Parts: sequence; C-alpha cells; structure tokens
Amino acid sequence: GRFEIRTPRAVTGVRGTRFRVGVTDDSVTGEVRKGEVEVLARGARGRITIREGQGLGATDRGVVSEALLPAPRVQAQVEPDFGDVGVRYAAVPEAVAYRVQLARDRSFTQVLDSRTTAQLEYAFPDLDDGDYYIKVRGISAAGIEGNDAVEYIRVAARPVPPLMADAVPVAGGGARLGMAAWVAIPESAGYEVEWWPSASPGVPHMQ
Repeated sequence: GRFEIRTPRAVTGVRGTRFRVGVTDDSVTGEVRKGEVEVLARGARGRITIREGQGLGATDRGVVSEALLPAPRVQAQVEPDFGDVGVRYAAVPEAVAYRVQLARDRSFTQVLDSRTTAQLEYAFPDLDDGDYYIKVRGISAAGIEGNDAVEYIRVAARPVPPLMADAVPVAGGGARLGMAAWVAIPESAGYEVEWWPSASPGVPHMQ
C-alpha cells in the first residue's frame, strides 16, 4: 500500500524504505536511510525525490537538499558504582548540534530518552541494571539529521559497594585484631568480607 505523512508544508510518500521525518513549528525535515522517498513541498516545482543517504529541509523560505552528515565516533562509559552512563563523541564537520538517544533494544522501538545538544558529551544518570543501546547523530544547520552511530552498553551497578568506615584496632586474646565497619546497603541480604596481610595483597586469608 501507500504510506504518506502530511504536514502543512510538505507531503512525504514512501514505499519499502527506511526514513525519518521531523516536524517543528516552522520546518519539516526528512532523511532517507534506505531506498528513496518522494516529497511534495510547498513552494517547490513538482515532486522531489530523496535518495538513500540524502536529506531535505522545507521551511517558508524554501527547500534545502543535502547529503547526510557522517556518523560520529562515539565512546560510552559506565560508572560502575552508580549506574551513570557518560557518552562522548567526536565533532562532525558542519554539525551544529547532536541528537543523543537511549533505548532498550537495538531497533530503538523502546526509546527511553532522546535529546539534542550542542555539547560533545552527554550523561544518562542512575540507570537500572540491564542492557542499553545509545545512538548519536549530527544535525546540520538546515536541521537535517545525519547517519547514526550506535553503541551497546551493559549496566551492572547493583548492589552498590558499601562505604567503608575507618578501621579500628582492637586488642583481645593476646593478639592485635582489626575491626572493619561499613554503611549498610538497603535490600542487601548479607556481606562478603575478605582480608589479607599487606605483604601478600590480593590473596585473601578469610572470607
């Protein structure tokens, strides 16, 4: 069948392809990832074909067509103790902003967050444990969004490590003993304790 997206400024028709359409108060943008689409924009003469790797922006001032910006290089890092995820990405020439998205699945049908920013880094704080996908793409001055970079991350920050208190020396039974103390972790069923002499670090003597 035929699928159309109608807006006050443009009508986009598509068959068997992958594309994006963005609508704001004063513009319409479209980007083709696979295949091609036809656009009938107000003020344009006839239909405009957008092919794979191309984008189009339509405003009251006219229509702009350009190649999609390349995908940025992305690095995602998980803060192991808190579940915070930081994302950094290299600048893309001609990009004036970036869209950063977080989803539960690689197809991005379960998008949890989607933001635009002019900065070259972004943070998703205090995520639940689990698998996530991050998508980043540059945005041109015409508002056309470029090719995607996708990163997979896994958050496994729970239970969080306990906060240690100062060790207290204790005398007892003719031997010097040490007492360790830590702050309780909510919902923890118990704690595992290891110790070893400073002469042989990393070799536990008791747990």
